[in-house]
Amino acid sequence: MPKPRPVGAHKIQPEGHARFVASLQRVVAMLPDEIHVRELLRSVEGTGKEKLREMGLRSRAFKVFYEAWEDLHFVTHGNSIHIRADVVQYLRDYEDPVALAQTLRSYEAFRFFLQRLSTLLFPWTAPYFADHMTLHSHFFKGGRGMVFTAGDDQAPFLLTSIPTFRRLGCNLPIEVLYLGDSDLGEDFRAQLEMLPGVVTRDLSQMVEDEGWRLAGWAAKPFAILMSSFREVIFVDADALFFRNPEILFEDPSYAGTGALFFNDRRIMPESKKRWLQQILPKPISKQVRQSYFWTGESGHMQESGVVVVDKWKHFVALLFVTRMNGPDRDGNKDAGITGVYDMVYGD
Repeated sequence: MPKPRPVGAHKIQPEGHARFVASLQRVVAMLPDEIHVRELLRSVEGTGKEKLREMGLRSRAFKVFYEAWEDLHFVTHGNSIHIRADVVQYLRDYEDPVALAQTLRSYEAFRFFLQRLSTLLFPWTAPYFADHMTLHSHFFKGGRGMVFTAGDDQAPFLLTSIPTFRRLGCNLPIEVLYLGDSDLGEDFRAQLEMLPGVVTRDLSQMVEDEGWRLAGWAAKPFAILMSSFREVIFVDADALFFRNPEILFEDPSYAGTGALFFNDRRIMPESKKRWLQQILPKPISKQVRQSYFWTGESGHMQESGVVVVDKWKHFVALLFVTRMNGPDRDGNKDAGITGVYDMVYGD
């Protein structure tokens, strides 16, 4: 029977140990002090521009903390990924015994802080995924696909448009997301799923909308986020293509940024320069200063009928977009609340 290894005795370090140590050191160094923790975790007050700016600032901070946390926990092997759940055991085996207790305290304090910040900012993914890392890892091997949202009124459009995509040579898998049986009935779901490569999925079962209601065109970013694909072409049900939509993935703008958007109609001149200055942190980017909102050319900026996005690259941005179309969406004049849709066109 082998003798137990003495505490602190040398143990051969596994492959990837140096990367683990560097990632852990980064997380420990980033742990905010008590004052900053309280500031980031306090309830978000205010309304309208004030609240939108505050949510944007906190989401930026969350992104930095979250990416460091993912870097510590995500382990990739070729085309596969898993979330390591053995950090404490790993530290017990390989950490200097003298430093172990302090390292564990810092690691667990960061975990507690990040979980609370995640819940404060983006709590609605919980019914389907245990946490945001699980959701994000779900995309890693998701491949490419097309996403639609549809109810009974839009289903006839899809029964026409999806076959045209196939005739154009598009073989991408398709997910049609809907908001419960009252939105898209069983008969239409059956007809859609008879089309090659099409499945329908109930988005209402994936999103916790307590205190607000997911409905209408606000479902679009949620459908993109909760779809099973990594790279998504979202298309409105009544949009038609004359060429295979897969070519959008080859667009230089998409290849360079992981996202491709289209300008909306240049109508209804309206300057939102002051509004942008009030909600965006400095420095304001060149892209913003060239936008219709900034120049005053139009109050319409982005067309939402076709959106192409790599969700792996833009995960936190998508979480923030869903927030703007979720609990922060609607205002209430009687209560003095200004919602996002009171400031900009939601679709």
